[in-house]
This record gives sequence, structure tokens and C-alpha cells, in this order.
Amino acid sequence: MQNATDSLPYQFPTSSIPSVNQSAETQDRVYLVDDDAIHRDFIKRLCDSAGLETTCFSSASAFLVDAAELPSGCLLLDMMMPGMDGLALFQHIAEQKLPMTSVLMTGFADTTSCRAAFRAGMFDFVDKDRPPMEILETIKLAIAHNKKSKQQASEPCVADYQWDVLTERESEVAHLLMEGDTLKQIASQLQISVQTASKHRSRVFEKTNVNSEVELLKVTMAKSQAA
Repeated sequence: MQNATDSLPYQFPTSSIPSVNQSAETQDRVYLVDDDAIHRDFIKRLCDSAGLETTCFSSASAFLVDAAELPSGCLLLDMMMPGMDGLALFQHIAEQKLPMTSVLMTGFADTTSCRAAFRAGMFDFVDKDRPPMEILETIKLAIAHNKKSKQQASEPCVADYQWDVLTERESEVAHLLMEGDTLKQIASQLQISVQTASKHRSRVFEKTNVNSEVELLKVTMAKSQAA
């Protein structure tokens, strides 16, 4: 089986790359963890040719020294490495919830490992024998996914914000509504009139931008899952 480095020298498409100036915050980053110096150098040059800022590590332990301080980006992992292999490293950073989108490079198909990694959040696998531009395309897709995830995480959730502006009484009514209580039951528990309970319900719906108790429950569950 041939991999990308077997076809060296490869003509990197530097002439087709647009000249752009990216700030430190918007720079597209790749973190490459691979014990094979030749393959590591090849992938770095491939990424450099696309204008990606690439930082290389020769082992999982070397990456973990600085991992917690690194800006978000695409983490490109070699499957087979001495010590902690790529899959074990991915599982470790997944547990730590580091802001990385991971791609595992492998020279063989391991369906069981693939399934386990995908369940844990692995973005993709890429065979080392794939054409260089296909490898690069996978990396670019991972970077795009990472940016989208970062943007979604930084944007305030409308439901979160609107929930925070509920008064104490409105919050009490909202929780009772989600438990399935009727307005009459809510009025009895809170020692208020049914009419007052109805007004509180209307304000809850307005502030949380929902139209029913079911929708209120859905946005609350989504909020809990995102936390």
C-alpha cells in the first residue's frame, strides 16, 4: 500500500493559494501529532501550502504538555504511535473537552475503533494512502467544523437569555408547567388566582419565545444538553 509520502516529491499547489492576512484569532490552525518524521514533514508542507498554520508534535505526550493552552483548531492524529496512540490521545482530549476537531490518520481499516471514536466525537478518519489533496480537503472540512462549533459556543443562546429574565414567580410557574400541572393546580400550589397564574404563563411564553408547555420543555432540555 502506498501512502502520500511514497509519491515524493509532491508539487504543492502554492501558486493557487490566495494571499490573505489573518489575525491570530482567525488563523486556521492544524496540530499534527505523528511520530514519523518524514510523513510529519510532508503533511506540514501540505498544510502550509494551503495557508494553514501547522504545529507539529512527535508524540502524544509532547502534545499534551501544551494542549490545554492551545487555541482551537484541527487536531490531526496518527493512529499508530508508540506509547499513547492516536485513538487513546483523542479519547483523552475528548474527556478534557479541549476545543479541537480531530481527524485520525490510519493506514488500515479498523471498524470497531472507528465506531467507538465516532461515538466519542471523532470528526473523521483519513487513510494515509489517499491522494494529498483529499487529505487536505478532510483537514479543511475539520477546520470549518471547528469554526462553526466555536461560533455556536460563543453565541448566547436565546432561550438561556430569556430564561434568565424571568421573575422568581414566573420561574416557579414555568417549572410547574413543565411538570404537567394545570393552571388550577399551579394557582393552588402558589396560593394565587387562576387568572394570575394564566398571566404568569403568558409572560413565560413571551419571554422564552414559545407557544406551549411542550415547546417550553423542549428549549429547556436543549439548554440542559448544551451545558
